[in-house]
Amino acid sequence: MTLLLDGQQVLGKNMKITANLRIESDDLSGQTSNTDTAHKGFKPKTLTVSLMIPYVNQGQLRDLMRLAEATAGGGRLKLYRIVNDTAAAFGIREVQFSEGVSAREDDTRAAWLVQFTLSEKLSNPE
Repeated sequence: MTLLLDGQQVLGKNMKITANLRIESDDLSGQTSNTDTAHKGFKPKTLTVSLMIPYVNQGQLRDLMRLAEATAGGGRLKLYRIVNDTAAAFGIREVQFSEGVSAREDDTRAAWLVQFTLSEKLSNPE
C-alpha cells in the first residue's frame, strides 16, 4: 500500500489503513422503546494508519514526525494532498494530522509500531 502526502512517501512495513465515516444521530425515543433517530450530519472522514518501522530505519520515523509537526501560516496544521487507494475510494483528497502520532516499541521485533490519524479537510463529496 502506498501513502503519499504532498508527494512524500510515508515509509514503513505492514502498512494498514482504516477509513472511517462517522454519522451523527440523536435518539428521539424519549422514555419509550421507539427506535427513531434524528440525522445530525456526517463528520469529517478519517484514515487511521498503522505501520511498523524497524529501529535501523530511524530516519523514516523522523520524517513522519516532521510531516506531523509541520505548520502552515498562522501556526495551523499543514494541509496535505493525499495519494492512496483507500483515500481515493472514500473521496478524500486533502488531510491533516489529528489525534496525535504514537510509536510503541515492539516486544519481539526491533521496531516501532506506529499509528496516526489523518482527518479530511476541504474535500469535495463525490
